[in-house]
Amino acid sequence: MEINYDKLVKEWSDRMNGRAPIYTNRYHRTVLRDVMKDFGYSLELIDGVHVEPTKKNFKNEVTKQVINLGRLLQEASVFQDKYQAGDRFMLGSVGQDRMKKHSGESSIPDGIWIKVNEPKDTKNVIDVIHDENGRVEFWVKSEKNSKVYHVKGKPSVIDKWFKKATKQAGDINFTTGTLETCALLGLTIDGKAELDKLNALTGPDDPNMIKVVTAFINKVDSALSSGDWGKHDLKNMKTAGFPQIVLVAAISAGMSKFVSDKGLTGWNFIHGKIGDYYKAEMENPHIETSGGKDNTADCILVDSPIGTFLSDMKIKSASFDKSSGICTLDSGQSFYQVSLKKAEGGAQLGKITKDFINKFGLISNEDILSMVITESLQDRILDEGLKDLFNKGKEFIKSGGKKLLDGIKKISQKIVKFAKGLSSTFKSAVKRANKDGDDLIKKIANDNKLFEAKKKFGVAEACHKIADEYNSGNKTALDDLLGRDNDLLTLVYSKSKGQVGVDYLTDVKKLSIKGKVDFDVVVKFLSNYKALSAFKTVLVNEKGNLKDASDIYDEFIELEKQMFFGKTGLPLFKVYGLDAKGSGTAYKFLKTGKEFEEERQSEFDKKGDTISDVFLVYVEAKHGYGTMGAYVFSHFSDNVPKFNYVTFRTNKSGAVTFVIEGSKTKTWDWIKSNYNL
Repeated sequence: MEINYDKLVKEWSDRMNGRAPIYTNRYHRTVLRDVMKDFGYSLELIDGVHVEPTKKNFKNEVTKQVINLGRLLQEASVFQDKYQAGDRFMLGSVGQDRMKKHSGESSIPDGIWIKVNEPKDTKNVIDVIHDENGRVEFWVKSEKNSKVYHVKGKPSVIDKWFKKATKQAGDINFTTGTLETCALLGLTIDGKAELDKLNALTGPDDPNMIKVVTAFINKVDSALSSGDWGKHDLKNMKTAGFPQIVLVAAISAGMSKFVSDKGLTGWNFIHGKIGDYYKAEMENPHIETSGGKDNTADCILVDSPIGTFLSDMKIKSASFDKSSGICTLDSGQSFYQVSLKKAEGGAQLGKITKDFINKFGLISNEDILSMVITESLQDRILDEGLKDLFNKGKEFIKSGGKKLLDGIKKISQKIVKFAKGLSSTFKSAVKRANKDGDDLIKKIANDNKLFEAKKKFGVAEACHKIADEYNSGNKTALDDLLGRDNDLLTLVYSKSKGQVGVDYLTDVKKLSIKGKVDFDVVVKFLSNYKALSAFKTVLVNEKGNLKDASDIYDEFIELEKQMFFGKTGLPLFKVYGLDAKGSGTAYKFLKTGKEFEEERQSEFDKKGDTISDVFLVYVEAKHGYGTMGAYVFSHFSDNVPKFNYVTFRTNKSGAVTFVIEGSKTKTWDWIKSNYNL
């Protein structure tokens, strides 16, 4: 079969959330295998089987197309959640003209544009309205004129206006590894003292500027000359700007405080070999581990040589002091498990799709599988941010309590029951995903005979075909999908209204088709089906019966523990960087997962009667298809109950990928006021 390399690589990129795939990356190749299957191409081409010399070299051809795709991938959808306030952009080839046209301004500056949050004072903000009813909006600030522009319109148009700006020459690339390295510098450098020296400088003309900065850089170079460091970009400190030098010192300052308080001067650390520690802990027959997520510690601080420690970690018993958090092997080595964070609080919630799928058996198809495998982690440590999602303990859903929910049993009994079923829950989730999701959209296309018999096609191709058929007058396929959506919506509405601790916040009981239908509209309805399936799985058990409120409650508690601690049963510390002035929380002791869980429960037992719900479904349908989310009880902050708002949606125009993502936090009083509860 002749291979259409251009089409193949574009589809591969779409399933990678618009990123340039890397042929040698095993996860990227897993996605490529799915694309190959959908297109009917032989998997032998990527399995290393010999190809006749007369035929094109598959790897070379694919790589060539990835390179050709580079120009398109430079275009950046500024409105996407993966781009945060502070990210830098430049205008694309049509951006300047379009910004000028839709703003009415006589000129639009070139150069760097910074994404910013919506200003509190919008009097001087310049509106750039491509479409008043457009689904996306964002705010950007020009570095040249310092003006803020409010952009709103259709995503398929606006995403061509900007491209991601490259970092400035000489900048430090603050990847996750670099930020973690900055924190670990605090083991050998007094980060707070260095930060104070930097802050004492009066400005670029201060006569001590060069002396102070150079001395700090030399100390960093010396510290990096030995130790188990992971990958980092601190080689660029000599060419970085002053604010980045201050950031390095500030992040290290929290660890310096931890070292001083705990008396850890001279201790070794495991960072580059942290994977070896995870394996040793798992292999140790004397240490209890459970769950599907890796231990969330980023580093281990140990009082002995790391080689000997890692060997003993595989076979020796371990104990820990509940009050101090120090762990000790019976061979005598002492150690701390530490999760590293840039700063305490202030970070956006991240994508939680994988954990939600694993926990609740969310509907899945091959494009969701691709998303789960390749969902990118943000190149920065955020307190409970994207990095915490898969392996760093992301704070997403907090515990609730028996005062709130009628008939809740002792939490210890529920945890024991859940732990026994954890493995089977994951397996059934995968089985259900394969059974309910993989063939959903394909089945609709086949049932309505949209393709020739035995023709192989992918999810994206099916969505395009359904849209084309609808616009040609054959509306049965999309009507079929819409009917499935509305059946689920009816069920979710009735179950949400019939449960203690759960509610449905709007009066939307039916979705509909409004206006023009294109590929994105079909994907929206498919995304609605997935979201409603997720809601159903939260509310209804495998037999179709309404779950007891305590069951819903306990499932979220266990999900939180897994996100914070992963498999480890040992205590965990979080060590934070300080702010630029040296203020902030340096570290927190989370204790063990079991103790953390019990304390959350105890807190809610004391205060839980101040709220009546822990899970509230939100559905809006201004455009016919639904905008769907849920408010999930999070925690008490100064006795004020807080909820995380979680969206269930597609994350990119023109692609079929689906994400579950935390986006903002609201108080219980705000929810009651806005939804008349």
